[in-house]
Amino acid sequence: MRVPLWSSLISRQHPSFTRPSRRRMPVLSLTDEQIRERVSQARELAKQLNALLQRVSIRELGMADKVQFVINRVVAEGKHGVDGKHFLECTKEWATGGAIEQLMNLLDKDTPGNVPQFGAGDYGSVWFDTHLTGGEGENRRTMLVRVIPSYDVEGKWNIMLDNTLVGKW
Repeated sequence: MRVPLWSSLISRQHPSFTRPSRRRMPVLSLTDEQIRERVSQARELAKQLNALLQRVSIRELGMADKVQFVINRVVAEGKHGVDGKHFLECTKEWATGGAIEQLMNLLDKDTPGNVPQFGAGDYGSVWFDTHLTGGEGENRRTMLVRVIPSYDVEGKWNIMLDNTLVGKW
């Protein structure tokens, strides 16, 4: 398997994403005002990231250590789907075998007219969905992926590829 130059940009875990266990589901109660504030913040974050990507390529941000690609924590821990460890190995192969490169091409506007824009969800999330292809042989897949950015305290963008919309590789 070839190892792309940007493979060092991939991190195993998203620093702020947690998934509730099946036994204990946390409950978060928000007022309408809190939801409006979160949505407002999410819109501002999406606007800032979209503007940044118009000025600077995602590759330049990676070379300047301002962005890294991460996978969903549940996948990184080998706990997603029917066979979590197999799903994790296939996800790594898929990500480094073309999916991240394809995403960088999309974000760097290499496909005119098909440039995704980050947007804000109804409850304050920031994301866009796209189909990405990667991997080799029988593990090659085109998957619907939710691309979720977050900005950490160190001034780095973490771009999570959430491929948990399917449970079996």
